[in-house]
Amino acid sequence: EARMSDKVVRKLVAVLLIVVCPSTFLMAERPSAMLYATGAVTLNGIRIPAAKSMSLFAGDRVDTADASVVSINWSGSSLVVDPNSSVQYQSDGFSILKGTARVRTSKGMSAHAGPISVLLQSDTALFDVSTDGNTILVASREGTLTVTDGIETATLEPGFTAKVSLDSQDQ
Repeated sequence: EARMSDKVVRKLVAVLLIVVCPSTFLMAERPSAMLYATGAVTLNGIRIPAAKSMSLFAGDRVDTADASVVSINWSGSSLVVDPNSSVQYQSDGFSILKGTARVRTSKGMSAHAGPISVLLQSDTALFDVSTDGNTILVASREGTLTVTDGIETATLEPGFTAKVSLDSQDQ
């Protein structure tokens, strides 16, 4: 009888492992954003068809070409990536690698460009971030922002733009 109950317990454990482990893996890989592409767009170096929507995962890189635009939407936030721009999606926001992106958020999403982080002082904001590799521009359209490099911090009120030079000669 003890051997019979051991076999039943082993079978139950095996079934639970088969059911629980794959679902845990799938939950870890759940997309947290949707990308909507128009024009020539690449996702992690692979060209995606025009007017295509796809799931995005943290760490994904999106590049737009001439006359191409991407909209990335997730819970309470949207990001529009302009032509000739590159961004990397993160679970808490995005990093702009080059070009321009416009953010509208009601969930306090952050943005990064080089050493600069853009944080919201409230949950709602509309702002632009652009970089050419030498200069970073942050323009607040709605909502007050905090712009920081981890050492210095500045407050950016709506209607104002901050310019940060990445030239080592200027620092």
